[in-house]
Amino acid sequence: MKQKYKITSIITAFICIVTIIYALPLTRHWFYYQLTDIIVPKSTPNKSLDKLNLNNFTLLDCRDIEEYKTSHIPNSTWIGNDKDFWNRLPLKNDKPFLIYCSIGYRSSMVGKKIIDSLNLEIFNLEYGIFNYNYNKKPLIDSLGQSTENVHPYSFFWKLFSY
Repeated sequence: MKQKYKITSIITAFICIVTIIYALPLTRHWFYYQLTDIIVPKSTPNKSLDKLNLNNFTLLDCRDIEEYKTSHIPNSTWIGNDKDFWNRLPLKNDKPFLIYCSIGYRSSMVGKKIIDSLNLEIFNLEYGIFNYNYNKKPLIDSLGQSTENVHPYSFFWKLFSY
């Protein structure tokens, strides 16, 4: 009986925590920052959104194609993160690259591969497209229409999309 009570208490506590995080946008955003700081490797130099002029970069989206079709940053090029992303990389370029994904994990990994193999100047968009959207920056869908939708990548990360 004690074991059942303990499991029920843990589940109840978890549900309460998730409810509080999801219900309060500032708490949810703070928790998102904490998680991404823990999860995202620092293998590619980050660029903070608040000091960024996107016109100074060639934008690369390394999310899956369905995520890109849902929304992406205007003027970005989809390269994906599969083994063929090299074929989609725009090498004739006179600007540094700014790569992004949902939270920064995949873009950090792809950016590291590009730096190690091609020694190009590349930066990772800090906190990814979720943070970009949270800060009310413009996004477009596959038809070029303005949108606020962001593909959540997984159910867990959907809790932090806005």
